[in-house]
Amino acid sequence: MKTIQLLLIAAVFAAAGASAQEMTALSCKDFRPTNEVIERFPNLVGACEGIVERDGELYGLFRAVVRRVSGNNVTLHLPATGKTFTTRPDSSMRVLVDDKKTRARDLMSGQEIRIYLSVDEFSKPDIEEVAFVTEEDFVVDVAVEGVADSKTVQVPGRVITSTVRSMAIVEAVNKETRELKLIDANGKRSTVVASDLVANFDEIEPRDRIVMEYLESVAIFAVPAGAPELGDAATVEVAPLGDKPGIKAAETVMVKATIESLNVTDRIAVLRGENGQLQTVKISDDVPLDMIKVGDEVRMRITKALAVNVRKADKS
Repeated sequence: MKTIQLLLIAAVFAAAGASAQEMTALSCKDFRPTNEVIERFPNLVGACEGIVERDGELYGLFRAVVRRVSGNNVTLHLPATGKTFTTRPDSSMRVLVDDKKTRARDLMSGQEIRIYLSVDEFSKPDIEEVAFVTEEDFVVDVAVEGVADSKTVQVPGRVITSTVRSMAIVEAVNKETRELKLIDANGKRSTVVASDLVANFDEIEPRDRIVMEYLESVAIFAVPAGAPELGDAATVEVAPLGDKPGIKAAETVMVKATIESLNVTDRIAVLRGENGQLQTVKISDDVPLDMIKVGDEVRMRITKALAVNVRKADKS
């Protein structure tokens, strides 16, 4: 049987029983072991029995029963998985037995020990963050004054859309203060206060997933002479009563810019916005470059959208 150098108890627990620990509402299923842990501690995979908070940190709790002790070699049985394996802990290592520090060599058959591994060290939250960018051509109808036989002209342009989809695990909920303790895809813990726009807040429970999708779309097109000002638009939607908690918000703004420089060969334009900032953009192949020049005005239609929804945790 393979012998591994298992950390029976983290060094932070050297002062046995000095700090209180509390079993959280989180499940081991909310985390997945890292590849490094699977390689180093294969016998522990699937044996986590709960997530404990101690001194403000999260730890995975593993229980083991001593089967045999021979010198510094200790054979342990994991009730959660039924696996039995042998480990050789460092001679200076101490483990907790009935809240007392005990040398590994002094353990006795039948004793139960608790193994704590920091969540940050042995796992990653079972959620993902995805970001991607898309580009496509489009045609926009622009109203123009003084154009014979037509009230609008069609202007080709290009729209660039970037989307970020992220999730967070709900660690705890305070119904009175509307506070949510969250764990993001990187394992970072934070506390946020849900605004009144988050409908049906009372339905959110520990282990639920907060799903956030952020979209930013920039549509760029040249503006013919006589084009009027184009207004902004904004919408906000919340979940109807009885639906899953959520909020959707979208905002569209029109931004003026001037062509600062134009690379006809590579179809690259440098735009100067009203705030003086420069932005480099790729011009769509559909835009006839002989119709635009340095100094012309273009418009950027910027749409920003945020969708926040709650996905219930798998309780199985």
